[in-house]
Amino acid sequence: MTEGARRVRRTYLLLTLLSTLAASLIWGINTLFLLDAGLNNTEAFAANAFFTAGQVIFEVPTGVIADTWGRRASYLLGAFTLLVSTALYLLMWN
Repeated sequence: MTEGARRVRRTYLLLTLLSTLAASLIWGINTLFLLDAGLNNTEAFAANAFFTAGQVIFEVPTGVIADTWGRRASYLLGAFTLLVSTALYLLMWN
């Protein structure tokens, strides 16, 4: 394996680790946030279910973007979308 390939692999593994860590930190307490915001159990679980359904629905377009524009563009678009949606979530919280 060349040095460039090692660097790409190391970067990919680091980004995957950080993404997984960030998601696990948020999802560990997300339902508590929703309940604190005034949602009842049914509404909180419905919100989480819609989020999960959205993830499943957008998996195919993400693959098409990766096939068309490349994996890097697909990853950056996903990261940007996550950033914007998290910022909106925080703004709506207050």
